[in-house]
Amino acid sequence: MSRTPTTWRYPMDMISFLASEPFDRSGDTPLYVQLKHRIALLIANQAFDTKTPLPRELEICERLELSRATVRRCFQDLVIEGRVVRKRGQGTFIKPQTSAPGIDLALNFSARMREAGRVPSSQILAFSSIPAVRGIASGLKVPEGTPVWEIRRLRLANDKPMELNYVYIPVSLCPELTRKDVDGSLYAYIAEKTGILPASVDAVYETVNLDKHEARLLGQNTGKAAMRIVRSTYDKTGTPFEVGVLISCDGQAKLHVHIAADKTTFTATAQ
Repeated sequence: MSRTPTTWRYPMDMISFLASEPFDRSGDTPLYVQLKHRIALLIANQAFDTKTPLPRELEICERLELSRATVRRCFQDLVIEGRVVRKRGQGTFIKPQTSAPGIDLALNFSARMREAGRVPSSQILAFSSIPAVRGIASGLKVPEGTPVWEIRRLRLANDKPMELNYVYIPVSLCPELTRKDVDGSLYAYIAEKTGILPASVDAVYETVNLDKHEARLLGQNTGKAAMRIVRSTYDKTGTPFEVGVLISCDGQAKLHVHIAADKTTFTATAQ
């Protein structure tokens, strides 16, 4: 089977994403806060690199029909929060993050491996449309029997098997998805085609022992201890768009947990 290097890029228009849903112009949340939240979501998902300037304030004003004061206040807050940086004569750029990685790094295998200096790749084990059984339907909040894409991949780093990845997404979300499309980042494809980005995740981590089939694919002995993660991924509206099962026996993986009064964060990394 071929091994295809994966990348994590969003070849999409930022302003089109920002305008994908109408702003609530009569609600309690100020427009600058709504705009800031949408830009922050893109930043958290590493949708754009740190070397490309963000759209100019005037362009955002015109395309989104927002006042200059609204857009200026949004960018002022993003600067204060350390999310973006202004460079005189060049524009506004996403600020490189030196603290905890964003949600993309926590969820995305390719991003984690590149962060660790490894080259990610994939082997596609299975790709087909199947009717959702009870557990998958429950995770996606769709009726049983709803068509879903089943994507089974072996994820590798520097050609070494690292993770089994079984993912299910509604066919209606990406009806034209092909086997070739899942060679790379599935999140990148979904973002490009639908504008949907992962905003939150529910995950259950448990230790298991590899069965014969899993051990063969991962190049390990049957019965070896491994970590299994069962997760549901949600968009910014709280709607699940992916459920998956990940099995990894990488002894160098690390899970960092930060608990605070206002939030708890979990960051998965590879050393």
